[in-house]
Amino acid sequence: MSNYLEIDLSTVTVQPRPQGMGSSLLPKGDHEVCIEGVKATKTSKGFDQLEVNYKNDDGSRKQWIIFRHENPMTQKIGLETLKKLLDNLGWEGATPPSVEWFEGRAVKISVYQTKKDPNLSVRDTHKSQAAPATSSDFNDVDDIDDEIPF
Repeated sequence: MSNYLEIDLSTVTVQPRPQGMGSSLLPKGDHEVCIEGVKATKTSKGFDQLEVNYKNDDGSRKQWIIFRHENPMTQKIGLETLKKLLDNLGWEGATPPSVEWFEGRAVKISVYQTKKDPNLSVRDTHKSQAAPATSSDFNDVDDIDDEIPF
C-alpha cells in the first residue's frame, strides 16, 4: 500500500478558478444546485410568477415560473413546471409551500436552449442525486468507537 504522505504534487498543475467564484452563469448541461431563494413577483406584463434562484460553486441560474396567466396554455405549462419542481423537492401537499420552504433545498437542473428560444435557461428539474443524510441513515450503525488510535 502506498503512503499518502509520499505523493509528489510538484508536477501537478491546477487551473485557477475565475475571480468571483460562483458568480457566473451555469453553462449548458445538468447541474446539482441548491435553491438560494424564491420570490413571488410579477412579469413585465403583470402576471404572477415565481423567481427561483439556483446556485452551486460553479455559478447560478434563475428560473421564472408563471403560475397565473390569461392564456390557459401558458398557465398550464407554468403550473406543470411548478408541480414538477415541487415533486423533485419532495413536497407532497395539494397547495404549494411558502417561498421560504424552498431555500437551501437540493435539486438537479437542466440548462439548455430550444429552437424557439436560443437563450440558455433552466428548462427542466430532476431529483437531486445529492440527497442530504437523515438520522434514519444511521439506524443500522453499531456503536462507533470515537477514540483515534495513535
